[in-house]
Amino acid sequence: MLLTDLPQELIQHIIYLCDNETLRSIMAVTPQLQQSVLAILKPEFQKRNLGLFKSLDEYEIYSVAGKCICYDTPAFKRVMARDVAGIKQYLEWGLDLRHVTPCGSSLLGRIMCNYNVEMIEYLFSNGHITEKDVFTVGWFFGRVVTLGDEVVLGEYSDKAMRFVDIAGSNMVASLSKVSMFEAFRRLSAPALKRLIEVGLPLTIREDITNNTVLHVALDNEDASAVLELILPLTLELYNETNADNETALGRAITLPSMDAVRTLIMVDGISPSSNGRHLSPLYIAASTRDVKMVLLLIKNGADPNDGRGTVEGTALHAEDTMRQVLLFLYILCLAWAKDVIPQYDAELNKITHVFVTNITLIDPTESRQQEEYSRLQGRLQRSTGSWDTSHPRQRLLTALHAFHRYKERNLAETKRWRDWYKKIPKNQRSIVESTVKYTRKLNTVEHLFETNERLAHEIVKRGLQFYNISQTELDQFVKENEKQGINTDKTSVSQAMKHFVRDWADEGYDERQDAFPCVLGTLANMSRTFEHPLRVLLPGAGLGRLAHEVNALGGFEVTMNEWSMYMNLAYRYLSSLPSVNSKSFHPHIDWWSHHATTADLQRSVSFPDTLTSPSVLLVEGDFTTVFAEDTEKYDVIVTLFFIDTARNLVSYFENIHRLLRPGGQWINLGPLLYGSAPFLQLSLDEIVALTEHIGFKFQETDPACGDITIPGLTVRGKEVAYARNGKGLSKNAYQAQFWVARKN
Repeated sequence: MLLTDLPQELIQHIIYLCDNETLRSIMAVTPQLQQSVLAILKPEFQKRNLGLFKSLDEYEIYSVAGKCICYDTPAFKRVMARDVAGIKQYLEWGLDLRHVTPCGSSLLGRIMCNYNVEMIEYLFSNGHITEKDVFTVGWFFGRVVTLGDEVVLGEYSDKAMRFVDIAGSNMVASLSKVSMFEAFRRLSAPALKRLIEVGLPLTIREDITNNTVLHVALDNEDASAVLELILPLTLELYNETNADNETALGRAITLPSMDAVRTLIMVDGISPSSNGRHLSPLYIAASTRDVKMVLLLIKNGADPNDGRGTVEGTALHAEDTMRQVLLFLYILCLAWAKDVIPQYDAELNKITHVFVTNITLIDPTESRQQEEYSRLQGRLQRSTGSWDTSHPRQRLLTALHAFHRYKERNLAETKRWRDWYKKIPKNQRSIVESTVKYTRKLNTVEHLFETNERLAHEIVKRGLQFYNISQTELDQFVKENEKQGINTDKTSVSQAMKHFVRDWADEGYDERQDAFPCVLGTLANMSRTFEHPLRVLLPGAGLGRLAHEVNALGGFEVTMNEWSMYMNLAYRYLSSLPSVNSKSFHPHIDWWSHHATTADLQRSVSFPDTLTSPSVLLVEGDFTTVFAEDTEKYDVIVTLFFIDTARNLVSYFENIHRLLRPGGQWINLGPLLYGSAPFLQLSLDEIVALTEHIGFKFQETDPACGDITIPGLTVRGKEVAYARNGKGLSKNAYQAQFWVARKN
């Protein structure tokens, strides 16, 4: 029987186990057999055999094999299918788990990547993994806790002690700093206890957030148990602050974690009034309207005079918070009256009843939010309107689908980059690898996409919660769309996430300073009072930083509007964040052009640099239809980088005019970059003529806002950056047009 007559999978096993000399003998029989063996060998190609094929196109074989060895071999498929029995059979045949393939992976590494706990347990038990593999095991440990696979963690926590017992303190040494902190966020207290016993360090800090182990442990679902475990060892850190200037107690209240707060304030030496920042613990609890937390803090000695705070000198929720604190104290005094008053008059010991009145303070901000949320839920019902791609619920599900597939879409892109790289001749690739390690760069970016995926999944999780969409509904939508071959919009997801940088990170400050001052300066000069605020509408608001800056001026009731469900999902997530700079991601890794250094390309950016205000209302939907009942409601409409998004400019202009009260003002800043298949594309002079005909009178504006664009008109041009990488080598900017027009 010829070798080629055997089943192909068996031939692959035979060739896999052959040494080089045996392979030479097989291939020397006939040229035909040589070609047959080559065809069989390609899917199982290994570096050790590369020297056998000098007469052939080595790079062609290498590139094909390099792709196949990682994804198409029988052994790899067994690993990814968690086929323990199949891998056991391979081990009996002599499979080398540690052999590194051309793509830089071993089967042992793939088993670790696949979180195959049962397989790893088997390998430990039968001596296939020993202490010499501690780095790989430690890397597995770190990878699991970093990615936070809930299913695996539940399984893994029970087995963690076995891994630690085998590897001992060497495992701790093999963990990355990031993985160590993630262990405190993810693993159960018993698993962490064993790690601490073998030397897991408790005194280092995270690089960006400056969090101590105490701060990080508060993110654990088992927070109180973890705190009880580590507090005796880290008591000297209890007043240490992180990058947000929060103590552990302040962080626990911000989260909020009632059990963790109870654990912390019972520790001798931790003050319930101390937070290390301008905001006291009591103020934080009151501003979030957490009645139980306020009562717990006061009962344990928090000073009511610390119920107000500032961030960078700007009052935050001050009026609302003091109202809350006073109400809580009033109720608390009544409830404790029987215990307190008898100290002054023994006759009052006869008190048998205390009447507590529930005072309801109407919060106009909360009322606006609730009313709009109710309207939004109505618009999202499937029965509202026609069920097609323009239906709000379908657009929402489409955006959720895209965030859900963030990693898959971006890893497909990195695979394309790898394939392009393989088209470079081998000798040139060797030079590239020896000098700049391009493959390592690709590997790093793949890992960073996995890091970014956590943010994308958090956005999905918050979206499902806020919009009241079940996971089952989303899964069914994803299944149906992918069955039809419908691709997700990777670009819209990327742009929404990059707006975290533009609008809500320190890195976006310069870009905001290009655009905001002329708008804010015009608004600041308007006559208004806090009792009778001016109503301001900002359509096309994106992630809403300008809207919040307007709100911070005081004396304005601010409404923002956005059509894009990608932006709205990102904003709803942003609004749920409890503390500044609590999240980070790598915004630039999907675009490799115009970078000075690879470190700049791969850098992370933290956000938000400040918190959103509940006073700002987001109305989702089409600007031309969603405000149908709001004729002459607004005093000011601000359009920032908005009007050129219209398909029908006339509809935008007429709607702005309709929504403004007589004498109301329209403030615009932005380019004339038409897109989205516009019905008409007007030059600036045509826009001025058309809007004057509709009923606007253009006003004089501050010369600081740019030079006059067209002599005889009041419109000014100003260079404004947009979506620019602050450390990049390119400059994306527009000669944005600024005007203020009054409704006649």
